Amino acid sequence: MQALAARGHQVTVVSPDSDPNTGPNLTYILLEGSYENIMNNFKFSGGWDDSFYKRTSFLAKWSFVNCEYQMSSTKGMKQILGYPDGKVFDLIISEAAFTECFMTLIPKFGNPPVVLVSGVGIPPFVDKMTGTPANPSYIPDYQLPLSDTMDFQERFLNFLTYLVNDIFHTYYYLPKLEEIASRHLGYKVKSIDEVRRNISILLSNSFHGFDTPRPLMPNVIPVGGMHLKPASPLPKNLKTFLDGAKNGAIVFALGSNVRSDQLAPETRKALLDAFSQLPQRILWKFETEDLPGKPDNVMISKWLPQADVLAHPNVKLFITHCGLYSTQEAIYFGVPIVGIPFFMDQHSNFYRLKELGVGEGLEFSSLTKNKVLNTINAVIGNSSYASNMKRLSAIFHDQPETPLERAVYWTEYVLRHGGAPHLRSVAVDLPLYQYLLLDVGLVLLLLLGAVLAALVLLFRLLRRVLRNKSKQKQQ
Repeated sequence: MQALAARGHQVTVVSPDSDPNTGPNLTYILLEGSYENIMNNFKFSGGWDDSFYKRTSFLAKWSFVNCEYQMSSTKGMKQILGYPDGKVFDLIISEAAFTECFMTLIPKFGNPPVVLVSGVGIPPFVDKMTGTPANPSYIPDYQLPLSDTMDFQERFLNFLTYLVNDIFHTYYYLPKLEEIASRHLGYKVKSIDEVRRNISILLSNSFHGFDTPRPLMPNVIPVGGMHLKPASPLPKNLKTFLDGAKNGAIVFALGSNVRSDQLAPETRKALLDAFSQLPQRILWKFETEDLPGKPDNVMISKWLPQADVLAHPNVKLFITHCGLYSTQEAIYFGVPIVGIPFFMDQHSNFYRLKELGVGEGLEFSSLTKNKVLNTINAVIGNSSYASNMKRLSAIFHDQPETPLERAVYWTEYVLRHGGAPHLRSVAVDLPLYQYLLLDVGLVLLLLLGAVLAALVLLFRLLRRVLRNKSKQKQQ
């Protein structure tokens, strides 16, 4: 948003976050209390053994709770609804996944061109918006810890996951969001699926080297890492702490949705006991001022300029929840990872990191002091993890332009070309039986059956003729 504003566009940002350094051309509409609402309604205790039902139900509830709260309880939403109907904006940029509730507002503003941004790569339900081929034989679902090389059992699981997710989104998830939005807006909203099928482009948080190779439509633009830039100077207290890390430093942060200060006492104790026995210094994003039992080699901070911290030469390891943005920051600066995934795409991100040889993982539901120590020492003590991450970082940096420059170019491209309808594939409009050529296959099957039936009849006729001739000769 800042890059677009810097190029002279008047940008209005609707977000649960605010930026005190907005600068010219930027207006923020704050959806206040959104993070607190999430913390009050969810406990993050996910593990690799979570069932598909549990994961799917969690994500659905996440979206429903957000939709209910932000549609009804925020001053920001009242400010949005106060805008006049019609073409107020020349372009709308929205998140593609799990904030579909806000897509119900697009018709209010005259259906301008829409650019969607997918923070979780390109899940199958996002593929449908652009008609991008999504073949479960080699494209793993974003929630599954699978590679693109699957055996029969994995392909079967992947296919079932695709199928159930599609049914779930089509017949329950999206209709439920439409019902919530209609109730709060006071009128029946337009189908979210119809709105999504008429987007201009999708900016996908993916990049070659980390994401597995797959076909993309021309209106799907990989911009993974567009939030990244060369490091800025660190605050004095952080710089002093990291500069003094003669044996190296470890950064520990669990993202914006999981608060370290709300970890169970036994989990926190296991981490502190492990950290106290390490020669490295640990910089921990911890959301309160005090951490009882904190060892001398641990520094806590309620907020971290995470990317700038990872750029420090003494940082040897990043302990992370494996959110895609944090993962990309580690790749950008070449820092190996110990992953503690919780939900959504974090499990598959970790699986990919392990597959690439740049990290190892811990299961949050069964953290112990020894497991934490052994995993950290395994990654720091084996130089292959750092070497592999440096190689992956080099692949990321080898691009003709930065991901941000690419995102800005294609966003302005949509504006220059009236929504760029020439990039849109008719595949998004085809019913499933046409897309999969089931009708053609059925006709071919019927023709084949007709040919086989004709051959059988011909064979019987010939046999009857030959039998009659044989009888005539015998007579």
